[in-house]
Amino acid sequence: DSDEGYLLWKYQTGSVIVSSPAVTDGKAYFGVTNGVFLCVDGNNGSLIWTFTMTDGTYSSPTVFDGKIYFGSNDNNVYCLDADNGSLIWSYDALSEIHSSPAIAYDYLYIGTSDGRLLCLSRDTGGFVWSYLISGSVESSPAVADGKVYFGTNPCCGFLSYFICLNAFNGTKIWDYNLHTQIGSKSSPALAASKVF
Repeated sequence: DSDEGYLLWKYQTGSVIVSSPAVTDGKAYFGVTNGVFLCVDGNNGSLIWTFTMTDGTYSSPTVFDGKIYFGSNDNNVYCLDADNGSLIWSYDALSEIHSSPAIAYDYLYIGTSDGRLLCLSRDTGGFVWSYLISGSVESSPAVADGKVYFGTNPCCGFLSYFICLNAFNGTKIWDYNLHTQIGSKSSPALAASKVF
């Protein structure tokens, strides 16, 4: 209970939960590391449906227009029906995905562990564009005013950057050198024409 802090219910997944849940319309959606994605009733914790993959999920889901979007360690980006968990589409990113998706302008934006920021069609999962960095993109992107923002997790002696791209074609608008080899895994927040 959010007011008094007492336990209302719990659900035993049998595995580790890394991703954060998405909650809407009385349902909670989340993935676990044994390759199962779940939907449970937000009022009593009863299982509504599951979707099984070949590897686990670190990516936190995004819910939009009756659909669930998330990435998986089995290299796929998934779009599921929020009501019954049926597969609408999947995209093989050829790399693990720990980043969580952002939805804007009929597109899905998500990072990959092999260093790409992907833009896919929200409706079909079709490839639109990608932007490559040296390292991985663990940061979950933020999108506003035709721009997409994310941080980099560099490898091999490269420095970490914070990057702003054109959301429609993936061209770089600017980048900021963080002057460190320590990766940026946190996700940006946008407010009042500022990025944090």
